[in-house]
Order: sequence, then C-alpha cells, then structure tokens
Amino acid sequence: MATVLALYQQAPYWAWLGLAGVFVVVALVTGARVLIGPVLAAVVLASLGLMNIHMALSAETALFLAIVLVTYIVPRWLATPRVAHVQGFSEPGRSKPPKKMEMGTVDRATKLVGRIGRTTSEFANGVGRVWIEGAEWAAELESGDDMMPPEAPVRVTRVIGGVRLQVQGLDR
Repeated sequence: MATVLALYQQAPYWAWLGLAGVFVVVALVTGARVLIGPVLAAVVLASLGLMNIHMALSAETALFLAIVLVTYIVPRWLATPRVAHVQGFSEPGRSKPPKKMEMGTVDRATKLVGRIGRTTSEFANGVGRVWIEGAEWAAELESGDDMMPPEAPVRVTRVIGGVRLQVQGLDR
C-alpha cells in the first residue's frame, strides 16, 4: 500500500490510468457496459494530472464518483420516454404503465402463440424454421418428433427466449 501511495504522490496520473486499465479488463472479461463510466472518470482524472492540475486525493475521489454518477444517470434519463400529460385526460384502458421489454426480446413473438404457419425447410432433430405472418422464425417441435417435412402446417404453442418458437405439427 505504501508503494501505491508513493507512486500516487509522485505521479497521480499513473494511479488513475492503472485504475482505468483495471476497469477496462473487468469490463472486457464480464461484458459489463456499466463499467464505461468508471473508465471515463479515471481517464479524465489522469488527464488532469498530466495537465498539472493537482487536487487533494479526497477531491479527486469526489470528482471520480461524480463523473461515475453522471455517466450512469444521464444516459438512463435521456432514454426514458417522456409522455405529455393533459389535464383531465387519461388513455382509455391503461391503468398501468406498459411492461418493460427485456434486452433481446421481440414483442411481436409473444403475439404469435396460437397462430398457424408452415415450415420453410425440413426439420432435423426437432429443429427448423417456420414462416408465420410474413417472417421466418427459428422453431423447435413441441412433441417428441424429430422430423417434419417442408411446407407442413404448424401451430405456435410457446415462445422460447423471445426469438424461438415452439410449434406443433397439424394434420393436413
């Protein structure tokens, strides 16, 4: 710890660049995009040190935390949809706010349950593709069947992961 403090006192920008490097490595390994804020904050503080703008460690830490907070809050604030509220007017049938979509889900897919389509190619090992309502979807068979011929009629029984449909074959 004494070595780190000695390094910080001689050249504080190296400590901030090192911290930025640690955050970059952790972000790359975990895929956590939220760590971009701490990387940016550490780089800003390293840049201030390189420009010979010196502050106390407590002030630098406070600036680091402020930048991290701003980089975390502002993008979420900008991405939040704004709704105009008119006095005495409410949207008919809406008592709750709309359900938030999770990353990677397709809202249209959940509306396909019960719809009928056709296979676009032969199913192998219970997996293939189907054409439903103007789009081609990845699909898997609900029953224990492994094969299904092309152009066979199918009904959607479930949506898996938001992008894959579970289907059952229909008799012609």
